[in-house]
This record gives sequence, structure tokens and C-alpha cells, in this order.
Amino acid sequence: MDSFQIYLQEQGPAAAGRVRQKVLAAAAAGAGFSTVWAVATQRKLIRTVPSVTSNVAIGMAAFAVCQEGVRALRQGHHDAWSSFWAGAGTGAGLTRAAYGRGFHLLGLAMWGPLCGSLHWLNDTLQPAAAVGSMLASQGLLDAPQQQQQQELKAAAAAEA
Repeated sequence: MDSFQIYLQEQGPAAAGRVRQKVLAAAAAGAGFSTVWAVATQRKLIRTVPSVTSNVAIGMAAFAVCQEGVRALRQGHHDAWSSFWAGAGTGAGLTRAAYGRGFHLLGLAMWGPLCGSLHWLNDTLQPAAAVGSMLASQGLLDAPQQQQQQELKAAAAAEA
């Protein structure tokens, strides 16, 4: 077996879990935002929410599968370039499916740089860490360092 097949065998279940997690999160976000949008624009919920939610979930499923495929080809490297190529492939495929043959280059040119840039911004700004530290400073969330220190103290007390 070559290294690519070994990587796929070892990382296959983890990749499927990442795809499932991304699709479920996208579907939940799509349902929430489309509900707010439908209420704000006085549209019928039963006609708006399912279609928007399914479109968002299908788009995220295509992107997540492409992203895991690029990750497998690069043998585990996950960076902004992986998101760039996954976004380009997804954009090209979905744009061609939606608008026809001549539009796939437009999807590639728009979604590749968009996805790569968003990945780079996320890595650079780390908004999850900023939100976590803000919530911890307000006492709404335990800070990871404080939790680790408490666990170490409890372990030391248990040994003594």
C-alpha cells in the first residue's frame, strides 16, 4: 500500500465525521438565518426555510467533500490553500450545475479565493479564541488555562 491509501484508511472515519459536522452546522445556520429572513421579509416559512436550508446544506456538503479530498491528496495538510482549491472545485461544480456550461469558470474564480481568504482570516484573527476569552472574562465560560490549573491542583491534592 502506498502512503495515500494508508492515509485514507486511517483518516476515513475522521473525514466522514468532519463532513457530517460541517453539513449539520451549515444546515442549522441556514435554517436559523432563513427563518429570521423569512419573518423579516414577511415570506411564508414553509416555502422559504426548507429550500434555503437544503441549498445551504448541499453547498456545504459539496465543499466539505472537496475539502476532505484535497486534504487526502495533500496527506493531511489543511491550510488556506486546501480551502482555496476546495472552494474552487465546489464553486465550479455548483455554478455549472445551476447556470450551465459556460459559468463554471466564474464559480471557480469567485469561490476559490473567497474560501481561501476566509480560511486565512480565520487562522489569523482566531475569532473563536477571542469570543472564548471574552466569555471567560465575563464569567460565562471557564477559561481553558484556569480549568487546566484546577485539574492539576486537584490531581496533586489527590496524590498527596
